[in-house]
Amino acid sequence: MALSHENGRRMLPTGEEVAAQPPRTGFLARLRERFDSAAEADAERALHEAQLAGLDTVASVKNRRKVRLVGFISSVVIPPAAAEASVEVDVYDGTGTITVIWIGRRHIEGIEPGSKLRLEGFAARRERKRVMYNPRYTLLSVPGDED
Repeated sequence: MALSHENGRRMLPTGEEVAAQPPRTGFLARLRERFDSAAEADAERALHEAQLAGLDTVASVKNRRKVRLVGFISSVVIPPAAAEASVEVDVYDGTGTITVIWIGRRHIEGIEPGSKLRLEGFAARRERKRVMYNPRYTLLSVPGDED
């Protein structure tokens, strides 16, 4: 991607310049697209299952309300050793992401990126993020398990 120069400063390409460029076809771009597509398909399936079961969605979460959600762990935060013990994950359900925090623990078996969880607890807001503290959870699947 060529950068334009103005007054000796490097500038980001304009919208027309970006649109005129061919799509990325490198190995990493294809790999990322494949994983993104698989993650979206999993999230759509989880959303459909949640709707059939009468569960809530992350997008519908209100502050200080009890919710029941199903979603996939998209990331795990590893706090420094000097920090308070906690396990923090982001769970994506196809409509949005909620941060789930278990306080007082350093590790929970099966809680890893790609795991599918059913959560029950009170949702809140911390700044602009949706969060749940110490929810009940059921581990529905972990990466590598046969469906």
